[in-house]
Amino acid sequence: MIYKLYASIFPSLYNGLIAFLYILLSSLEYPFLFQKSFFVRRRKNLSLFFNMQIKKSFSMSSRTGRDLQRYNHGCRQVVGCIPYRCKKTDQSSCVQRTPIDDLEFLLISSQKNPRMMFPKGGWEIDESLEEAASRETFEEAGVVGEVEVQEYLGTWSFKSKSQGTFHEGHMFPLRVTEELDDWPEKTVRRRLWVNFSEAREVCWHPWMKEALDVFASKLSKRKEGPHIFHLLSDEGTVVCCS
Repeated sequence: MIYKLYASIFPSLYNGLIAFLYILLSSLEYPFLFQKSFFVRRRKNLSLFFNMQIKKSFSMSSRTGRDLQRYNHGCRQVVGCIPYRCKKTDQSSCVQRTPIDDLEFLLISSQKNPRMMFPKGGWEIDESLEEAASRETFEEAGVVGEVEVQEYLGTWSFKSKSQGTFHEGHMFPLRVTEELDDWPEKTVRRRLWVNFSEAREVCWHPWMKEALDVFASKLSKRKEGPHIFHLLSDEGTVVCCS
């Protein structure tokens, strides 16, 4: 019950505050407030605060069972993230236009074997895609950060060899802001930070490699422009404004 309360309140409150501050600053007449760096700093401070709240909302026990699992025409709905960070120490300077070669990617081992993959898991009916992505990444990889909903990488259909059923996997980039020493699946998974080419080489699932390629393609196409803010409605619709 506590998890559901935090999961439903804080992501929505966070997005609402970002939109409110953007509109407020846009209405002011002081030129220095229009500088991108000013608003980005304020946004980072808000992000740190809500990351703390989100961590408090997560349980140190992974969710289990299929009672709340989502299905689409018989396909189990799965959501995952590609966690990344800048190689440089100052993560606050890691922006969306950072070259792919300056990034590191986090992969984790399977619970059953040493094969490496990106964190993923079931999308449940009491959470949004963004909330599920954050939760699964915390439970399996022990990192928290910003799920870049506006950079949605796509949906992939694949068959689970262990379960013999078809799944649909939704993937997002996640910019890591904190790596935790303790997390729910610490004893059954290994973490590995690698560069882009190494990530493509060691990642076991072909569909996850495709998602990584999509992310790299998006990075190469990004250009300087107005900052994009995202909101995620209760229906899961992404609304962007600049």
